[in-house]
Amino acid sequence: MESIGLDEKQSLYARPCDCLADSADSLALQVDVTLGECSGVTSLAKILWAAPWSLWGAGVGVVGLLTGGEVRRCGRIVEFWGGFLPLFLRYFPFIAGSPAATFGHVVLGRSKRHLDACRAHQMIHVSQYECWGPLFVPMYLIWWFVLWCCGKHPYYDNPFEREAHDATR
Repeated sequence: MESIGLDEKQSLYARPCDCLADSADSLALQVDVTLGECSGVTSLAKILWAAPWSLWGAGVGVVGLLTGGEVRRCGRIVEFWGGFLPLFLRYFPFIAGSPAATFGHVVLGRSKRHLDACRAHQMIHVSQYECWGPLFVPMYLIWWFVLWCCGKHPYYDNPFEREAHDATR
């Protein structure tokens, strides 16, 4: 699996928007989107376990479609971009400013370019949803709050984000 490297000036746990390089290499990024080998039963179980958040993401994605956005399937993942989604990603709490966000097996992006550039990072979050299911967002937010209370950065120090950044380095 290829990943987008960080240069010396970027944080080890950079925000997903930092993965957007202006080089042609970032636009041509190809990643493995199979999420490992699973039996049909295991795959179905993972999809169902993450389904509550996938439905939320699909609902937001449909609003994006209705406002001029686009959609594509990428392996077991559905990606939405454009339309209302850039505004959603800019202002929705906890993801404000991100170029892409994952909800279960749905990835929302500002543009196709953002999705292509950040896919490896977002795929780690898909795997996390498959593990944590409906508990992922509450656990993410609990970590966010605990880290903030301890004076740490709630995004950069969040174990879910650290795992995604470490895996895509």
